[in-house]
Amino acid sequence: MATRLSSPEGRSATCVRIVIADDHVIMTAALRSLFAAHADLEVIGEVHDGRRAVEIVREMQPDLVLMDISMPGLSGIDATRQILAECRSTKVIVLSMHIEERFVTGAFESGAAGYLLKDCAPNELVAAIRSVMEDKSYVTPAAVGALIQGLTGRAHEAGKQPFAALTAREQ
Repeated sequence: MATRLSSPEGRSATCVRIVIADDHVIMTAALRSLFAAHADLEVIGEVHDGRRAVEIVREMQPDLVLMDISMPGLSGIDATRQILAECRSTKVIVLSMHIEERFVTGAFESGAAGYLLKDCAPNELVAAIRSVMEDKSYVTPAAVGALIQGLTGRAHEAGKQPFAALTAREQ
């Protein structure tokens, strides 16, 4: 749940509590700096490996995790799956350099609510966070093709082998 803050004018604003999970210190520092310019976005933690991401989310119960895919200890996709199994109110946006179908579809299959590339514009990232916090999904336009390819490829494979997903007993 987002924390309520009072604005200088006495109005309430929702503050999104964010954990950044990325193995590059320069990336976490840049994101922290970006969010400092937005009163409604607060970085409450930074981690540099997937296992620690799961631990800190369990401890801090953030509203949102910005998750890298390639991290030591536990991949971002596996960490996302574990986080969302334990902390259902936390949302995850994957922020990655990977555009390949397996990463994009893997992120959404793990429960992520958004997928952006690290070369996105800062205003796109902020817009994606706000969108996801409104219970919407977000896919950066550059990754839409990979997501569609993954979904249509699986549908095509399922059409070739309609009983492949069934157990021997079900068949």
